[in-house]
Amino acid sequence: MDRLELELGGEILFDMNLFDYETGLNHKIKDAVSVLEEESLRFEHNNLQFQSTSTIRGNRADTVICTNIGPSLVEQGFIVFRGGLKMIYEDQPCYPVPLQSSQWCL
Repeated sequence: MDRLELELGGEILFDMNLFDYETGLNHKIKDAVSVLEEESLRFEHNNLQFQSTSTIRGNRADTVICTNIGPSLVEQGFIVFRGGLKMIYEDQPCYPVPLQSSQWCL
């Protein structure tokens, strides 16, 4: 995992993958813009919006990371930006098959 060194008010353009644990879908987002302002972080893209409402550092950040991702990323000085995420995407059908032979998409 790379650390992004952002300056306050600076923008950085990058590609990202967003994995939805609820649906199991992996969304590839190209040319997302990240903006760091004081204690908040914002991502902007045509189909994605994120605005942090709180910043967590130190041991509390490690607890949040360990709880949500796992212990492999703790004690590395990461900062957690918590906030609302809004994403727009089209839900793709799995396989167009007759109802009698259909199964859950895995």
